[in-house]
Amino acid sequence: MSNHYDELTFKTYLAKIFTQIWLLDNYDLKIQKKKNTFILLVQDYIYKLDKRAMATQSSYKFEKRNRKSNYLFRKMKNLLDKNGWEKFMLEKLYI
Repeated sequence: MSNHYDELTFKTYLAKIFTQIWLLDNYDLKIQKKKNTFILLVQDYIYKLDKRAMATQSSYKFEKRNRKSNYLFRKMKNLLDKNGWEKFMLEKLYI
C-alpha cells in the first residue's frame, strides 16, 4: 500500500468505485446528486465498520460534515437509519 494512503482511505475509495459500478448495473439514477449521495452513504458505512475510525472520531466527522453540507445526505441517512439497508435498497433510492 502506498505511503500516501492509509488502509481506511483505500477501503473507502474501493467502496466508492464498487458502488459506482453497482449503481450502473442496477439503477438508472438520472440525477447525479442522488448517485453521489448514495456513494457518500456507502463510504459512511465503511467508516462505521472501522474500529480505528470510530476511536479517532473520523467516522463521526465524516458524517457530520456531510449532514451539515448536504440536504439529500441527511434525508437519505435518516431513511437508512430508520429502515436499514435492506428496506432502503428495496425503495430503489427513490426520494
